[in-house]
Amino acid sequence: MSIDTDIDANNAEQDIVFYILAITDEEISAVTPSITVTLSCVDVTTITTTYTSGNGESIVQDYTNDGFFYKIFIEEFGSTSTVDLSAVATYVTDRPDDCDCLGIDLVTDDTGVTPYSETVFSEVDLTLTIDTTASFYGPLFLKAITYVDEVFQVDKVLVTICGDQTITNDDPDNEVFAIDDVKTD
Repeated sequence: MSIDTDIDANNAEQDIVFYILAITDEEISAVTPSITVTLSCVDVTTITTTYTSGNGESIVQDYTNDGFFYKIFIEEFGSTSTVDLSAVATYVTDRPDDCDCLGIDLVTDDTGVTPYSETVFSEVDLTLTIDTTASFYGPLFLKAITYVDEVFQVDKVLVTICGDQTITNDDPDNEVFAIDDVKTD
């Protein structure tokens, strides 16, 4: 069997028609009716993500410092937290009527090449799940993907999981805390 894989990128869709011929040991043969496979969205060239302010996600905050797209801020330890990424941002290709974003991949940097393999974050069906049993501070890279492997958008999100801070009077001149008294147990 051979399948024509030469797809014209100027067309929005490409139909591939093929038949299957089956021959038994007794030389009996049969041909299937034609099978048509339509490849769509092969001409997508861009995807753009846009942050949605006031998105209803309580742990997501507006934050654009240092190239960050937004910030996820979790104030205390727990077991897990989730973020509906479709509420936080829109993902639009240059064919918005019929070729949507396929989903989000977690990656290690803004090149979008290396998949994220740690256990703090996972993503399924545009829902980000965050393990909040340990503190974390740093970037998370979200890669919006399309039908075309080379067409994607990577957004850098700052994630802060608080909960293990210890307040001491080691630095009484620090402007963050005003320590008026020391209590010992």
